[in-house]
Amino acid sequence: AYILKPTAPTIDAVPMFLRIFPESKQLFMYREGIKVAQSLVRTSTQMPMLALTFVLTKIHPKLAELSVEAMGLPAKDFKVKIPSPLAFSVFVWAVCCNKYLNLRRDGYTIDAVKYEDLVKHKLEATKAIFRYTGIPEEWAAKAVKALDRDSQRHSPLSMKNIGSLPNLELTKED
Repeated sequence: AYILKPTAPTIDAVPMFLRIFPESKQLFMYREGIKVAQSLVRTSTQMPMLALTFVLTKIHPKLAELSVEAMGLPAKDFKVKIPSPLAFSVFVWAVCCNKYLNLRRDGYTIDAVKYEDLVKHKLEATKAIFRYTGIPEEWAAKAVKALDRDSQRHSPLSMKNIGSLPNLELTKED
């Protein structure tokens, strides 16, 4: 979880959501990088634009940069050819983590919640998040039930569609 409170804010340095909701409490959740990358590669089987991005990033650095920019990520870090979809996905994860770390370095007070910890300790983690955000703790047991359902169950990204696909492993080239 994180709360962003800039020590010396300027309108350009403050993330958009904090400018809109300055008193809000935000949650930043991250997951193990290779798991994120494997999930993105499986997701690309149902999302042609993502699959196309993987092809373009192998061809030319500028195409990688444009693809990443279209995703709303800082494209300046993608001025390289990336050898595989898995390597590209790990790189996307690293850029997102770097953004988080930069916010911390810029004076924001930010805490993080690891997805694997939330799933492993569902009730305890949910209660902690609820306490942090001011949501009544007694609602946590009901909320935990949501973690047992496929949030994408009615979409092409359902576990039924992509859950059985094999995970790629990083190679030496990656």
